[in-house]
Amino acid sequence: MEDGARQKPLFDPLAADYDGWFATPLGSYAFEVEWEALLALTRIVAGEQALDVGCGTGVFTRVLQDGGADVIGIDVSPAMLAQARGLPVARASAQALPFAATTFDLIWSATMLEFVADPVGAVAEMARVLRPGGRLVVGTINARSRWADYYRRQQGTVFQQARFLAPAELVGLLEPYGRVIWQTVLFVPPSYGGRRLALARLLEWLGRHVLPDRGGFLAAAVQPDESSNE
Repeated sequence: MEDGARQKPLFDPLAADYDGWFATPLGSYAFEVEWEALLALTRIVAGEQALDVGCGTGVFTRVLQDGGADVIGIDVSPAMLAQARGLPVARASAQALPFAATTFDLIWSATMLEFVADPVGAVAEMARVLRPGGRLVVGTINARSRWADYYRRQQGTVFQQARFLAPAELVGLLEPYGRVIWQTVLFVPPSYGGRRLALARLLEWLGRHVLPDRGGFLAAAVQPDESSNE
């Protein structure tokens, strides 16, 4: 998670407890479907150079590493990075990536663009360090979902500073760099839990067929043209 040029990173106060969400039944389910959505848009190739932009505590960085990628994660929050124990991470901003052009085969970013000060600049930076033919995969909280509505109501939290993206907005950010494919997942509401999670996969199937742009998590991928890296 990334807050651009703000002096105090937004997620520093949340770092110690952040991963606890993924240990809850709903959090575990959300991570599972979000990971599946991102993975469906690309592939992880053993030994390739990968970058996780706005890696936070390294939840996705670890999965990329387990998949065989030679990955590094970057984030502006030192407190979040301190929780990414044993992972190759560094402090840096998505708006000024400290890497040479055409360095990475795969660039991955989940729930970062909502919080960055300049999303257009952040996407341009990711495209700059991507090799010709490389893959850029991005996930965000979907502005058209019940999850975004829920987060908007959380007074006094980091989500008050988020700018959620709808599918058309995310496509607009990515399409200067190539053809964009997207989907939304996570159709269970934020209040879902307990035994009702047994029905989550059914709701997932229904949501994707009936309201394909309303899932809580929006995932998109672009394979740039070679000219986009010049």
